[in-house]
Amino acid sequence: MSSFLTNDDYLIISRLLSFFSSSYGSNGRLKLIQTLDNSMSICTSISSRIQYQLKCRHLISRLLSVAIQKQITTYHDGGLYFSMIFCTFLKQFRDLSIDSNKKLLLFEQCLNLIDQMIIPFETITFNSIHQLLAIVRAVICKTLVYNNSDLIREQLCLLSVKTFLENITLVNLSEQQLILTIEGLSVEETNLFDGLLYQISSINSSLCSKTTRSCLYFTISLAGDYTINDVDHIETEEQMFEWIHNIANRIAKQIIAYTQLHNGGLILCQKVIHPTIKVQLKQYGIDTIDRLSRQNTSHFCYLTGCQPIETLALDTLDERYFGTLTEIKQIEIGKKNFLQFFNQTRPFHTLLLCSNTEQALLELKECMNASHHILTNTVRTKQALYGGGCSEKVSLVNYISTVRSMMSTEMVIALMVGF
Repeated sequence: MSSFLTNDDYLIISRLLSFFSSSYGSNGRLKLIQTLDNSMSICTSISSRIQYQLKCRHLISRLLSVAIQKQITTYHDGGLYFSMIFCTFLKQFRDLSIDSNKKLLLFEQCLNLIDQMIIPFETITFNSIHQLLAIVRAVICKTLVYNNSDLIREQLCLLSVKTFLENITLVNLSEQQLILTIEGLSVEETNLFDGLLYQISSINSSLCSKTTRSCLYFTISLAGDYTINDVDHIETEEQMFEWIHNIANRIAKQIIAYTQLHNGGLILCQKVIHPTIKVQLKQYGIDTIDRLSRQNTSHFCYLTGCQPIETLALDTLDERYFGTLTEIKQIEIGKKNFLQFFNQTRPFHTLLLCSNTEQALLELKECMNASHHILTNTVRTKQALYGGGCSEKVSLVNYISTVRSMMSTEMVIALMVGF
C-alpha cells in the first residue's frame, strides 16, 4: 500500500484529514450550527456541507471524496468519524518502516485487537424497559436536543418508548406511528393521547358520540367531478354545474341505499364531499368528514377496520368495506380543536409534539421517527450491536468472524484489504 501511494497522495490525505477534523471541537463532539433563536439545531457540520463543493482532481482525492460523500449521505455526520479514522490509517501506514515479516506480525496483532474490541451482538429480551430506553437515548439524547434539560430529555425518551409499545401492532403492519405537532407550546406539553387525533378548524359537537357507528372510507373525491369523462357535451359553465350536481345526487342515493348507515353512520373521505351529498346524507342521520388527507388514510383504515373505497361503483360494495367507531370526542389543546376517534377493538394512540418554534418541532419529530425506526428494527431482529454506529461495521463483524474461523491469518489480511 505504501508503494502504491505517492508523496502527493499522502499530502492530499493529510489535508483531507485536517479538513474533516475541523468538524470536531476540543471536547470531541461535533460542532453545530446554532439557530439565532437558540432553538435546537440540526446536528450538522460545515465540512460536510462544503465537501459537496470540493473540486477533486487527483485519483486518490476523488476516490476518498466519493466514498466519504456516500458515507455522509447515508449516516450524516456519523460518516465524518469514519473519514477521519480511514484517513488517519492511510497516513500512519506510510510511517511503518519495518520489514514484511514484522508487518505480518503487526497485522496479526491488529486482528487480535479487533477481536477484543468487537462487542458481540446482544440479544434484546424485552423483559425490561431499560434496554429500550438505552437504545432510544442514543438517538434523542444527543446534541440535537441539548438545549433541553436532562429531565425533559428523559421524559421524551420515556414517551418515545411508551408510544412505540402502545402502538406495537402497527409494527407488524409496517405502518408509521401517527405524530402530530403544535407550535407555540412548551416542549413539556408533549404527550401521548388515546385514540386518533384529527385537527378541525372549528367546533363541531354534532359529531361527538359514545355509541358504535358504522363508517365507510373513500379515497376518491365525492365532489361530483370525478366521473366527468364526456366533456365534449359540456359547453357552458351552467352545464358543468348541472352535471356535477346530478352526479352528487347519484352518489348520495347510492350511499343512502345502505340502511346500516342510517341514524348514526359516518362517511369519511380523504378528499372533498359535495355539499349536496352532505345535506342529503344528514337527512338520514349520516354524518360526513372530508379532507382527511392521504397521510391519515392508513391510520383511519386501521382504526376503523375499513377497506378504503377507490371507485364509485358501489354496487359491488360488501361488508369488508364497512368499519366501526365506538366513540368520538372533541378536545382542545393549545387553542386548537381536535376530534378524538376511538375503537375498543383496535387500540390506537397519537403522539402530540409541542415546541416553541417550527424548526424545533421538525427536529423533534425527526428524532422521534428515528427512535421508532430503530426500535422497530430491534423488535424484528431482537439483536443490537452497541457502539456499532452503522451497518458497515455490523457486516464487518460478521465478515471477520466467519473468515477467521475458516482461513489462515495471511488470507484474512488479504481479504480485509479487499473488503
